[in-house]
Amino acid sequence: MSAVTANNVLPGPIETPMLELNRQGPKGDQVIAAMAAATLLNRIGEPEEVANVVAFLVSDRASYVTGETLGVSGGMGVGVS
Repeated sequence: MSAVTANNVLPGPIETPMLELNRQGPKGDQVIAAMAAATLLNRIGEPEEVANVVAFLVSDRASYVTGETLGVSGGMGVGVS
């Protein structure tokens, strides 16, 4: 019996054409640097890193994962004091 799973992927700042539009603004480099600094890994993510999570979720290895939101954000939004 095959089951349907439903999950969400919530990417943070990822090196995409949309991010490139931010880079072209008057303070683009500062904006991108601030985005990177807002992550625990202190960098912008790569599209392949999001794709790897999606590939896992659609694989048999994630057969018991459902109803989840997986952040692929380098730790953005995680409060650390």
